Amino acid sequence: MSDRGIDLQLPQYEDQALVAPGDAVMWEVEYDDSTYLRQDMGAQYKDIDRNRLRAFRLTLGGDLLVHAPLPDGATGQNLLFRRRVEFGMGGHAGPQRRVVHMIAWVPMGPVLVLDIADPQAQVRTHDTFIIGDPDFQPPVPVPMEGEHFTIGPDMVSAL
Repeated sequence: MSDRGIDLQLPQYEDQALVAPGDAVMWEVEYDDSTYLRQDMGAQYKDIDRNRLRAFRLTLGGDLLVHAPLPDGATGQNLLFRRRVEFGMGGHAGPQRRVVHMIAWVPMGPVLVLDIADPQAQVRTHDTFIIGDPDFQPPVPVPMEGEHFTIGPDMVSAL
């Protein structure tokens, strides 16, 4: 099972406490001709036609949670998406899993993080990645994000 968000499959845990609300979040892209490519229809992150990208979105059960259009100066080549998973102890509740989703436009920003915790979703935005912050930590680029994809010092701040 993949847990990276690049080619997401929902995890199958015997302990249902480990299934996080963020597991069901799916991405979709809107292209410049108003067509869509959606993860819940079998598309993978590597399938995105970055030359035609107009916006990147996150949905849950068909409801739009985040709409991230290209910022000024960006192209689809600047898109970065990550699904991050954190394991921890929930006190009396036992082990828990937290899933957050990051959308960033590199190098111009912004960086958006979606955190779904029952009963609500929270979107946090920052101009840059943040070293030391588990949600805004700069990621390692993957091959389909392009050779130009470098997270330089102007795209990173410290806690």
